[in-house]
Amino acid sequence: MFRAAVPSGASTGIYEALELRDGDKARDVGKGVLKAIKNVNDIIAPAFIGKDVTDQAGIDKLMVEELDGTQNQWGWCKAKLGANAILSVSMAACRAGSAAQNIPVYKHIADISRKRTDQFTMPVPAFFPLSTVDPTQVTALLVKSS
Repeated sequence: MFRAAVPSGASTGIYEALELRDGDKARDVGKGVLKAIKNVNDIIAPAFIGKDVTDQAGIDKLMVEELDGTQNQWGWCKAKLGANAILSVSMAACRAGSAAQNIPVYKHIADISRKRTDQFTMPVPAFFPLSTVDPTQVTALLVKSS
């Protein structure tokens, strides 16, 4: 079994893929993902039976274009299954594909993207360490602690 965790941010711009949330305010302040989990179990998982886990492009195309199929004026928006469901399965499939070939994930991704695998450099990490719904809270915290 391969697992993946996907990010969830406060940003919901018009160009972003759509994250599927339950909306039930009584559970996880409306940010639960039971609908996305149900889509993985009931729609995505059955479609993967017998598929080649090393075919990342085929896996992603199956989920985005065939199983979900939703588009807006900017492209595939993933509104039916949810970007959170699709991305988590894509990442888990990538890990499974690397394991099937007995190579590390970074080499598998390099192979998929047709990059040279003889020279690697460590990327500089980039992340936002304080994630809140309201960015002004972060500013207030940083100013207060200075």
